[in-house]
Amino acid sequence: MRIDCGWRHGGEHTEVIGTDGRCNGILRQPAIRVTEAGIAARSGHRQQNRHALDAHDALVARIARQLVDEGRVVFRGVSLRAKVDAAWKPMRPDVFSIRNTSHEAYLAPFVQEIKVSRADLLTDLHNAGKRAGYQALSQQFYYVLAAGIAEPQAIPDDCGVIVADSARLRVLRVLRPSPARDVRLVTLHWLQRAKSRAEYGAEDDRQLELAPADAS
Repeated sequence: MRIDCGWRHGGEHTEVIGTDGRCNGILRQPAIRVTEAGIAARSGHRQQNRHALDAHDALVARIARQLVDEGRVVFRGVSLRAKVDAAWKPMRPDVFSIRNTSHEAYLAPFVQEIKVSRADLLTDLHNAGKRAGYQALSQQFYYVLAAGIAEPQAIPDDCGVIVADSARLRVLRVLRPSPARDVRLVTLHWLQRAKSRAEYGAEDDRQLELAPADAS
């Protein structure tokens, strides 16, 4: 069987191609014509992804600012390693924070994972290993949800739930507190955070007033 087909290889011409896909013994790339409809579809897809990313980053910033105002030291997108089932897993929480204190027992590490689309949330909820990794890094772990993407009942009971009701900064409702876990950071975590850029407010003497690590 032989097929005549047009190919582009330094110009338009026709070659005879055998059933093995070779053209005169040399593999050649077909000429691909991109239509206006294809360009428009790709552009729309990219704009949709960009909008979701912008909404995600905006909500991350809101959470980070609120935690800084509460006196916590905040890291966005910091790379950490969590020990899950005797193995170390690479993790990258959206927001990781600790209390502004030098006392190890009072650090109270928190993780907030931001979700602005239902599809992204459902993907996370089906990944129990990822959730376990975040919980291994934090005394409290929260899903922060854009309004309307899910009901609190859809979130596992071992996670806290915060809902952002609008674009205004202070409208963040804790619908369900996170269960507290006894988690202590190890040297590896300190080294990884030392390589990252932290956000924090004005220094003061509040660390002398901190409650024990299991307090909310």
